Amino acid sequence: MSVTNQPTNFNYLSPLGYKFVLSRVPNVEFFVQRITLPDVTLPVTVTPSPFVAVNHPGDHLEFGQVSVTFRVNENLDNYLEIYNWMIALGKPERFSQYNLANRPYAATGDQLDTTLSDISVVLLTSAMNGNVEFTMRDCFPTSLSNIEVDSTLSDVEYITATASFSIKDFTVARI
Repeated sequence: MSVTNQPTNFNYLSPLGYKFVLSRVPNVEFFVQRITLPDVTLPVTVTPSPFVAVNHPGDHLEFGQVSVTFRVNENLDNYLEIYNWMIALGKPERFSQYNLANRPYAATGDQLDTTLSDISVVLLTSAMNGNVEFTMRDCFPTSLSNIEVDSTLSDVEYITATASFSIKDFTVARI
């Protein structure tokens, strides 16, 4: 008897192999330590009846947030990129703060509306080759964690920060 529904790839997905790209904040990319990809929810639509409520699949998907934990460099360049982006999106006190949102992309120099940015996460195979790409569209930061300094530590523990991003949606594609 032959079994025809066996998997073709027996390797497990490693949490160590990934590449993160967020062009709006290029200084964050190099220092990324952890990424939490968004969850997807299909809400339930309930049809009432005299006996029992009947559940049906909803008519739209809801996407969670992307969280990125990164090491903060000593000049706070990566932290300040996200902080200034949030200031520009929030309630700036001066026009110069809002202009931070419309600065050119560092990679291209093109003047673009950078209030939103796409996030790309490529998951790597066990041979460290690109395998699957998650592309989150129209992202913007919604939170940036605190920074804690502590002179009582007995060993150096480098500071990390976590940023969360709201997304419009995401796609998953094999490379």
